[in-house]
Amino acid sequence: MVTVTPDQTTPFGGIDNTGTLMSVDGSLALSGNYGGAATHGDTMDLSKLGVSSSQLPVKVRVYEAPAAGVLATGYIFIYCHGTTQANGVLQIQTAIGTEFTEGNPYNTTFANSNLRFKAFFPSLV
Repeated sequence: MVTVTPDQTTPFGGIDNTGTLMSVDGSLALSGNYGGAATHGDTMDLSKLGVSSSQLPVKVRVYEAPAAGVLATGYIFIYCHGTTQANGVLQIQTAIGTEFTEGNPYNTTFANSNLRFKAFFPSLV
């Protein structure tokens, strides 16, 4: 499971609405197991961010931001668009073209990781 949380420390609660795009910065918390059979990812519900746009995000960057002295996992994190803001998935790859094992527990693999995201939505829709 992926819990999506917008930053509350930035102006407007982590939402920046400038020009034609609205961006939201936030953190991700992984719990339980990674995806299921043939889902190729874990659901990442962006509808709970509170953006005024009803459209799918134009782009979502997912990245690690480890503290100094903490080793990054080296995994590749990809947001895959769904049909709504609520049903996109976070796909995790161990190397290009090699997916983290579906149904595998997140457990200690990501225990010390600081996963962050920046999502961009059309602001005039």
